[in-house]
Amino acid sequence: MASKLPTVTPTARCKLRLLKQLRIKDYLLLEEEVVALYQARAKRKELEDGNKKPGMPGDRETDDETMLAQLKGSPLGVGQLEEVSRARQSESRKLINRLLMMIMLL
Repeated sequence: MASKLPTVTPTARCKLRLLKQLRIKDYLLLEEEVVALYQARAKRKELEDGNKKPGMPGDRETDDETMLAQLKGSPLGVGQLEEVSRARQSESRKLINRLLMMIMLL
């Protein structure tokens, strides 16, 4: 939106002042319509991308929070991943130790 309205030069009430004020009003209405169109286009694009579910009014903050929670995963899932990685590390260490023992025996 316009931050400051332009000054209308004829200070007395006259036809010229009225016409200039009507022109300013038209520009403001056009600006408001353009902003509304861009917002509708952005909302439509978010719906197409899948960021928002249709029918749910949720604001952007809650959508970001749910997406972050999905990316983080549950604490149990993180713990399971740590256990798997530790198990694989111990298996690889055992294999390396076996290979070293075989090399030493040769």
